[in-house]
Amino acid sequence: MQFSASSSQLVWAINYRQTRADPSGFDNNNYGIAFILGKTTNDVTTGNGYAVVLGQSGSADAIRLARFTGGVNANSKFTNIVSGGDYANEYLSIKVVFNPSGNTWHFYVDSSPSGFPQSDPANTQTQIGSASDSTFTSFSLPYLGTLWNHATGASDSAVFDDIVIPGIAPTTLNLTAIMEGFYETQNNVMSMKDTVRVYLRNAAFPYDVADSAVSTIDSVSFTGSFVFNSVTSGAYYLQLIHRNSIETWSKLPVSITSGVTFSYNFTDAAAKAYGDNLKAVNNKFCLYSGEVNADGIIDGADISTIENDAGSSLFGYVPSDLNGDYFVDASDESIADNNIVLTIILCRP
Repeated sequence: MQFSASSSQLVWAINYRQTRADPSGFDNNNYGIAFILGKTTNDVTTGNGYAVVLGQSGSADAIRLARFTGGVNANSKFTNIVSGGDYANEYLSIKVVFNPSGNTWHFYVDSSPSGFPQSDPANTQTQIGSASDSTFTSFSLPYLGTLWNHATGASDSAVFDDIVIPGIAPTTLNLTAIMEGFYETQNNVMSMKDTVRVYLRNAAFPYDVADSAVSTIDSVSFTGSFVFNSVTSGAYYLQLIHRNSIETWSKLPVSITSGVTFSYNFTDAAAKAYGDNLKAVNNKFCLYSGEVNADGIIDGADISTIENDAGSSLFGYVPSDLNGDYFVDASDESIADNNIVLTIILCRP
């Protein structure tokens, strides 16, 4: 997650306590506790990021919102952004709010000597302070966790509870695409609306799937809305899967901001698809039809399936019905035959 790329403010919250009367930090033979908000690596000795730290900063046992450089295993690696108070072994309810507009941090702490003051730490109200810091907010900080530095022989304990982390806002893609076989050029509509799955794939090899969504492409507008619930901001290839069309990828990775609606139109240029793998039909560009067995090529195996289904007078919602009339016959064979001549195969990075 890149904090600065968020479309809305980010909120972390936690209840935590350690029993040490003088938590001195993270050097050897020290005692300290931290809630790591985001970090570039998943170990303690490397990486940059942000954390809420309870450990000595001067003479007082301050609670600190801090950034760290090169790990979290030494006091010298932390730089305070906001700090205050003298809390030692108190029960603490903590909330951190980051506003990407201005890279502004707001730090809240409620405390009690006898129990956590907030059952939901997101309700913490006492503001310690606020400040702007953008040192690492444009970095990818995918790792979050807790840290307790102590001596195993000491009779100490630490509690981390009721952790709240920022949610990822749903991201909507308004996708425009036409399935060739369904396209009725005389009326500029498709014969039916149909289901498509869209995968968001990482921009770098091996192009792992980051998220996916299923929706229907409307027969009149040629557009469907696809909602992704887990994607973070970044650049992704769009991969379209339809039941009887050749798999089609976007020409280039598409820049996405988490929580922000974006659009992509495959119908206005062949160059919108990787390998220009779209068919021009009546000034529109369409997904090639005839791929019924999902092997990445329109060939004799697809024709064989369509011919067999046509010979059986198969009807209904079936992959071999390429023109969307709910009946398999010679008109479907003709669509696939034309694309076999063109040697249509899957094109991907």
